[in-house]
Amino acid sequence: GAFARMQPMLGSYLLRGVRKLFLEPNVSILKDVKGFQACHEDVDNMADFQRNAYQLEGFDSLESYHDATNPMGVASDISVPTLVINAEDDPVCAKSNVMDHVHLFSSEDNNANRALALTRWGAHCCYFEGDWLLPRGYRWCDEVAVEFLLESCRTTNLPPREGVAREQQHPVSSSVL
Repeated sequence: GAFARMQPMLGSYLLRGVRKLFLEPNVSILKDVKGFQACHEDVDNMADFQRNAYQLEGFDSLESYHDATNPMGVASDISVPTLVINAEDDPVCAKSNVMDHVHLFSSEDNNANRALALTRWGAHCCYFEGDWLLPRGYRWCDEVAVEFLLESCRTTNLPPREGVAREQQHPVSSSVL
């Protein structure tokens, strides 16, 4: 799974947080649930936590948990314009996880509504412009997402809104992807 690929220091940090914020405050509710003991005390990394936590979330097996929670299981059915932005340095959504599913964005499998932007830097959900130590507070990914969606609207021949010229509705042309 994805957590097995997570950077160990981040995994330890996340595990401490999950225990402190979720497990410890709910000991009275969860103590008799299968998997609680392992998640609360026995595991020492996020991969092992995930291998036990599915029971806490009401699933019968790790496989059924993955089937129900992994968005890549339904990605091939996406029919609306969708842009996935992932950074190679993302400690949670590792590049290797992205590469496992890159075929969903290839020209052979793609229904032209899915696009993948894989950036070298960006960490997890940050994408601030500027140096990572001194970000400027501007998230470039927001602009890219809007541009992608506007271009998708322009190229799908959606009917124009009443009383507005098509050129006024979709002024951005795509040069990003």
